[in-house]
Amino acid sequence: MFRTFWEPAGFDRMQQLIRDNPTLKAGFAYTLAELTTALGESADTFGESRTGNLRLGFVGVLSVLVRVDVGSRTARVVDVKLAARPRPA
Repeated sequence: MFRTFWEPAGFDRMQQLIRDNPTLKAGFAYTLAELTTALGESADTFGESRTGNLRLGFVGVLSVLVRVDVGSRTARVVDVKLAARPRPA
């Protein structure tokens, strides 16, 4: 089990995404619950590994950059972005 924390920059970015995309608010709530579950169960295998104990994964409409510390069993959300979505025709 891993504990999930938010770095200030990641938290601020998530707040900005919610403010900028009010129609996605319900989707964000569901996605964040899914993220917490995924990281809690297996942050060390979440997404793809990157340098510096970082992992990049996709959950719902978000791409998420997480710093994982296996020793302390913690996952810290460093950054979030909207994943690319197709534009309406």
